[in-house]
Amino acid sequence: MFRAVVLAAIVAVSFVNASRVHAHSDGAEPVQMDCDHPPSGAVKSLPSPVDALAQLECRPSGQFLAQGDDWSWRYPASFTEQVLIPAWLPDPESLATGARYFKVVGASLTEGDKATAMHDQFVKEVVPYRIHAGGSETPSPKAIYTLTAVNDLGQEVRVHWVYRSDKNVWGIVCSPQCKSDYAFIATKRGD
Repeated sequence: MFRAVVLAAIVAVSFVNASRVHAHSDGAEPVQMDCDHPPSGAVKSLPSPVDALAQLECRPSGQFLAQGDDWSWRYPASFTEQVLIPAWLPDPESLATGARYFKVVGASLTEGDKATAMHDQFVKEVVPYRIHAGGSETPSPKAIYTLTAVNDLGQEVRVHWVYRSDKNVWGIVCSPQCKSDYAFIATKRGD
């Protein structure tokens, strides 16, 4: 009898803890992301052409943007630190309320004078880009792709993909401001 009571208690505690992983019927957010059963509103794929550079990754803490299979992402001063772009912003509201996930993603293309204006803005605001991309003397890119991702709190993250060549691309992350700490280089593997 004692074993049956203890077993029932263990099962009950396990059930309560497991139910915290999934979103509740009252709309409460999951404490951890169940990657096998993500929330119904979670994005499952990225739009073209960004889907070649990036892919979605799920972890218990939520969704991330990660390097695509044929690409290697790195921070300018590091060859070891993994670049991941989380579905949450670095603010207390995002971090305190549970696992975050992307609900909406879209890609847009900026060309010509608008791409030049974005390049000039990045040269001014993003120090690693200014140093490694050659500064204002570098020819402006002809095109910049932007991935806009909105999380389940309605917070927006933009990743601007500035092509230096078909195999060398800068990722400039803005959430909402573009910061030097969030800039990285994407390099195509192989070929």
